[in-house]
Amino acid sequence: MKTKEAPDVDLTTNEVLSHIEFGLWTAVLLIPILYYVNGPSVSNDQAVMRSILVGAAYCGAPAMRWYRRRRENRFSVLRNDDSAVSEPDTTQ
Repeated sequence: MKTKEAPDVDLTTNEVLSHIEFGLWTAVLLIPILYYVNGPSVSNDQAVMRSILVGAAYCGAPAMRWYRRRRENRFSVLRNDDSAVSEPDTTQ
């Protein structure tokens, strides 16, 4: 019996960055809800880890959005420049 092999799927850098950004924005939205459900930190270790995660999410999400937007603009400019440079029309 033949088995079907799954096609090779390559993730692009933009897809990976998109998933990371989604995770960061999800954390930004869920942190206040989880703080309300779980209450204040019980130990110093828990407070330190919570502070690190909150800081990483609150700084990382806008930073990732800024980086992706800057990257998209840079690539769109490069694509436009490549399409603008073309052979002159000599059929006239």
